[in-house]
Amino acid sequence: MVTLEGILQKHFGCKTPFKKNERLSKEGWKAYGKLVSLIYDLGALVEGFDANDMVETLDNITEEIG
Repeated sequence: MVTLEGILQKHFGCKTPFKKNERLSKEGWKAYGKLVSLIYDLGALVEGFDANDMVETLDNITEEIG
């Protein structure tokens, strides 16, 4: 199963994306920002890809976790 934590670790080299209280760590926020930037770049590259919708979904996931 793919998780946001796993994506941040695997693709952005973030060893500890979340603190013990399940909120994003400082390192996690940095990796999350890179992920969001990548999504917007893909949205600009791929016609019909709704980057805003994807980022909103990720924001909701992040809120549910923390």
